[in-house]
Amino acid sequence: MKGDVILYEAHADFKHKGLELRGLYAAGEINKANELLKATSVGKKVDGWYLQSAYDILPLIKPGAEMSLTPFVRYEKYNTHKEIFTGTPDKAMDRTITTVGLGFKPHSNVVIKADYQWKGTESTLSEGKGTGLDENKIDQFNIAVGFIF
Repeated sequence: MKGDVILYEAHADFKHKGLELRGLYAAGEINKANELLKATSVGKKVDGWYLQSAYDILPLIKPGAEMSLTPFVRYEKYNTHKEIFTGTPDKAMDRTITTVGLGFKPHSNVVIKADYQWKGTESTLSEGKGTGLDENKIDQFNIAVGFIF
């Protein structure tokens, strides 16, 4: 038996001078899944979204600079168990992440980013605290380098 995967999304991106606003919503579902897939914890329906705001502050410090220095904040919420094939959805799969960071572009094709993420799950919110070392609840610091060629 073959299954169908349906995905859809909507996004918006707004830029004006140094301000950048971005948002995304995505959802998907699996129809006609085989028995093996139904026996796993894969969600039948999933969805999620994020909103992000950023502002390039380098022109305020050094007018005319071709580089950029952009603090940003992003809030995201996604649920990979919005609906499951059998049983009760796992509340730990209903996640939120708040990210605060800084991106530096020494060249338009290169970015160096650092950010901090506060993670939570619906189970964290409803129980008031996390239990054990659930990686979905552990806050983290990230450093990354990206480039376009």
